[in-house]
Amino acid sequence: MALDLGTAWIQVAPSFSGLKSAVAKEFAGLDPQVSTKSAQGSFSKLAKVAAGTLATVAGGVAALTLKGGIDRALSIEGAQAKLKGLGHDSASVTSIMNSALDSVKGTAYGLGDAATVAASLSAAGVAEGADLTNSLKTVADTAQISGRSLTDIGTIFGSVAARGKLQGDDMLQLMSSGVPVLQFLSKQLHVSSADVSDMVSKGQIDFATFSAAMQAGLGGAAQAGGETFTGAMANARAALSRLGAAIVTPALDGLRQIFNALIPAIDGFTTFVSPLIDLMGSAMSGAAGVAAAALTKIGDGLNAAGRMSTAMTAVVVTVGSA
Repeated sequence: MALDLGTAWIQVAPSFSGLKSAVAKEFAGLDPQVSTKSAQGSFSKLAKVAAGTLATVAGGVAALTLKGGIDRALSIEGAQAKLKGLGHDSASVTSIMNSALDSVKGTAYGLGDAATVAASLSAAGVAEGADLTNSLKTVADTAQISGRSLTDIGTIFGSVAARGKLQGDDMLQLMSSGVPVLQFLSKQLHVSSADVSDMVSKGQIDFATFSAAMQAGLGGAAQAGGETFTGAMANARAALSRLGAAIVTPALDGLRQIFNALIPAIDGFTTFVSPLIDLMGSAMSGAAGVAAAALTKIGDGLNAAGRMSTAMTAVVVTVGSA
């Protein structure tokens, strides 16, 4: 029968002590020309190269974070200003921005562009909430398949929403980008492509039908695109932009306050120095007039001298001929 005397713990911790000398020894064993000293020198060079590479990568990431953050912050600020200018209150702006964020989460697209498209669709009459979110997701899916930017496709969707119907020019733009709009609508309406074309020419395809057909045909394309290598890189850039925006937004807010405070100060200084500026302008104008008159007289004198020289040359030639 086993007797339990207690519990003992053994701590296992990784240690790299002596690693460099041991590896250097192995190198020396493989090649007599390689000494421990040279192997250690190789390690030092390798460490320097690695450190330099890491520093370069870190610098690039920091620069990308800062630039992406500034671009994101300014795009979001611009979209919010546009929404406020269109008459949306703070709650409405927040709702629309949430739809924009939901539509691009996990995709290769940024919130700044999504916010711009959201403002455009909202202005075109797309209702806030689920309708706007779904429309924005469909825009992202279409952009992924077409290879065009989110804002380009957003402009097309905004055109259809504003007109209240799909027209031939909007459909042609999508089809020329590889989006089979006719087939999607044909499947959605259970009619032939020829019938769909005829309906479009008659203005019988409204925005809701168009958006539903596109969503059914392309739903999830943007999310799938975000899983590719290119999409993963874009998502990483978007994450860095979110970090950068969080960092730079307070600074931008502070600078905006400074600039707004500077405006009346600059205007006041302009008013103060305006008489001096007018006096300087009058003096310069008078001096320019005097200089112009002098140059005119010089020019007239040179022209007269030229005519006299020509006449004298003609006399000399005549006398010589005689």
